[in-house]
Amino acid sequence: MTTALDWTYAVAEIPSGTRPQHRDATAEERAHIAAELGLISCNALAATYTLRPAGGGRYRLEGTCEAAVVQPCVVSLEPVPASLSLPVSVLFSPDADQEQEPKAPAGDDAEILSLPEVEPIEHGRLDVGRVVFETLAAGLDPYPRRPDAAFGWEDPKLKAGEGSAFAVLSKLKPKA
Repeated sequence: MTTALDWTYAVAEIPSGTRPQHRDATAEERAHIAAELGLISCNALAATYTLRPAGGGRYRLEGTCEAAVVQPCVVSLEPVPASLSLPVSVLFSPDADQEQEPKAPAGDDAEILSLPEVEPIEHGRLDVGRVVFETLAAGLDPYPRRPDAAFGWEDPKLKAGEGSAFAVLSKLKPKA
């Protein structure tokens, strides 16, 4: 998958200290995000974060992702606006697939969920845009619903008595 946000940093360009960064998605990037995520629109997307060295060729990304989106209602397909403020915390590592994290005891879900996310450093670049995109995708309401939306469809066969389980079974009964 190609990311809608081409916000990458070369490892060589990252300063040794921390410096706040702020990025706003362009109208074109927001349109691409809306299409990728099945949104009616993505009206705003901004990320404020810091990138800092974490030792061993690794880098820490921490900050927030702010978005204003419009999703279709799962019942009526009418627009459902939403404002999101999502935390972002990722460790970029040259050996992300082999990154040694502390092992949690079996069955301790809270401990497993508290482990830091580890992302790969690919071709000497940190793909911050992909992380922001995935954070937004994970933070969206999977079932957006307008407060007044109601599913009011009724099967006409049920009203006539033809659709009930007993009516169907009676048709299967051999005639004597």
